[in-house]
Amino acid sequence: QSILEKKRKLLPEGGTYNGMVLVSTQLQDDMENILITISDNGTGIAEEIRTRIWDPFFSTKAAGEGTGLGLSISHKIVEEHGGRIFFEAIEDMTIFSIILPIERRYSSKLSTNSEWN
Repeated sequence: QSILEKKRKLLPEGGTYNGMVLVSTQLQDDMENILITISDNGTGIAEEIRTRIWDPFFSTKAAGEGTGLGLSISHKIVEEHGGRIFFEAIEDMTIFSIILPIERRYSSKLSTNSEWN
């Protein structure tokens, strides 16, 4: 499940989400990495589980409602691509940040516009 889907499932049954989910991207100053942030003003992450959210099979859901693999798999995928994923939880706000290196794929033969003429 995506982080956004997890947020939807945390709503009370029949409830609506009147909050905010913001997804943004930003090229880092070093021009080598991109920062992706996903933030919300939902229920937050309880202090007592913050050290466990990346653990495989950890879930706050009732048995049978989830596998507890979403964040663990996300963490592994980001790391396998040379990136980092982390979060900041402040009261009723959570910000997930993903930093990924930008892979530059271009041919040195195409370094000047004159070669296109």
